[in-house]
Amino acid sequence: MPFALILLFGSWISLIDFTRHIIPNRSLLYLALSVSMYLTINGALGRHALFAGKVFVVLIIVNWLSAGVVGMGDLKYLLVLSFISGNKITFSRGAIFSTGFAFAWGMIVLLKTRTLASSIPLAPSITAGYLVAMAT
Repeated sequence: MPFALILLFGSWISLIDFTRHIIPNRSLLYLALSVSMYLTINGALGRHALFAGKVFVVLIIVNWLSAGVVGMGDLKYLLVLSFISGNKITFSRGAIFSTGFAFAWGMIVLLKTRTLASSIPLAPSITAGYLVAMAT
């Protein structure tokens, strides 16, 4: 079920980020609510929420250290994905795959635009990375 939610909402979020360079808070909220209902039924809400809280602290520190290079929408999306994954192994694997996809996507954009000033939508890379992590 989490795979299907990421596929459904992630596709929508990626499309919006690709076309408008923004990740809507409303889409993230709907994804988080859908996952909350699923986790409440399975009795795992507390464990997943605790892990997401830990990741939240790390993401705030990363945002502070990187001086806001990564957009807040991407960080909020990663926070929701940490809530879905609920454990450090799946979350870490998703982050590693996402980084690889983002690097490849960034190189394509860099070669195409020939400038570093362009904004790169990361939601498609993040979504693909977490789908691969959950599928393996």
